[in-house]
Amino acid sequence: MTGVSALTWRFRQRAAPDAARYVQEGVASRVYPHRARFLVHASAETVRAQIPASAAVVRERGSERCEVLSGAARLDAVLMHVLLLGHAFEILEPLELGSRCRELAQRLLAAGATVSPVPETGEA
Repeated sequence: MTGVSALTWRFRQRAAPDAARYVQEGVASRVYPHRARFLVHASAETVRAQIPASAAVVRERGSERCEVLSGAARLDAVLMHVLLLGHAFEILEPLELGSRCRELAQRLLAAGATVSPVPETGEA
C-alpha cells in the first residue's frame, strides 16, 4: 500500500434515535408477529403503573389519555391485556382488531347471559 485515496462515498451525520425508547419498542412490540395500538382513557402515569415496560410502550396523549403500543403472537392476547387494565379504550390499529373485538364481545355477552350450575360428578 503506497497511499490512501479518498472515495466518493460521503457520510452525512443525522440525529440518533433515543436509544432507550428504541430498545423498549423493540422488546415490547417489534419482535412479535402482531402489533396493536390503542388510545386508553387514563393517564400515562396510571397505565405505566399497570403495564411493565417490557410489555408495552405507553405514550402520553394529554393528561387523561395515553397511547399503548404492544405486540404478541396473537392479537387476542394484546386485546385482552388492554381490556383487563379496566379503562375505556379505542383501537387505533390494526383495523381488523375492531371486528375481532366485536366477535369476542358477543361471545362474552352470550356467556354472561346464562350461568350453568356445575354438574354433579358423583364422586364421594
